[in-house]
Amino acid sequence: MTTPENRINIREDGALPFLVNSINGFKSKVYKEVIRAIRACTISSKSTDNAKYFTQYNLLSEIEKRFAIEEDYEVLSDMAIIIGNCALDEQSREKMLIHGILKKLIDLCRSSDEKVQSSSVCALANCAMSEKNQEVIRKANLFPDIVEALHSMNPYTRIGAILIIRNFARIGSDSQSENWNLNVEKFLRLGVLEKLISLFNNFDQTLNDLVSETLEFLSKNSKIQKRLQELISQEKSLEK
Repeated sequence: MTTPENRINIREDGALPFLVNSINGFKSKVYKEVIRAIRACTISSKSTDNAKYFTQYNLLSEIEKRFAIEEDYEVLSDMAIIIGNCALDEQSREKMLIHGILKKLIDLCRSSDEKVQSSSVCALANCAMSEKNQEVIRKANLFPDIVEALHSMNPYTRIGAILIIRNFARIGSDSQSENWNLNVEKFLRLGVLEKLISLFNNFDQTLNDLVSETLEFLSKNSKIQKRLQELISQEKSLEK
């Protein structure tokens, strides 16, 4: 299942609905292996994306049932990865709200388990490519946790947090809605700009590019642009 060809073959052989039906059909180690198999199958690319097929077979509904009773951190992490992969498909992303998965994912972003938190933050970044999902995230008061995650020791948690902010800024800068204005106020109050700027790293160009792109989207708002200019001026003064 780790190659595109295998993922296509598994789909064409009709194995996907069997895997979905097996999530809550077995006990102990068996269903854990089923979850791992689904995780491998949802690895996405334009040519081999199984996510939309899984959604058609009610994967999200079965995941929701599993979420309600699951306590194993390893399984929770795997399910978060599945959700994140499925969220790359637009139709699947919009269904996260219907099945209540988004709320559970938000809770997992606050997990004390590093692996669960990392997987969940990265998954939420993909879910945040939807404006409706963004509204749920905002109302859940997750922004303080996202800002804290920016300085996580786990690099994946850190990147996931940046991507969440970037997706909020990308959609918000286009819509200029009232919700976006509320988000801007929260970002400024929580010191998001200062946190992002502090992440610039001379040895990590990928991270630098992601931070730069995020700041570029954010700076389309006049209040943020003004604050950025103030921070740049302060930096120049310190250099003198």
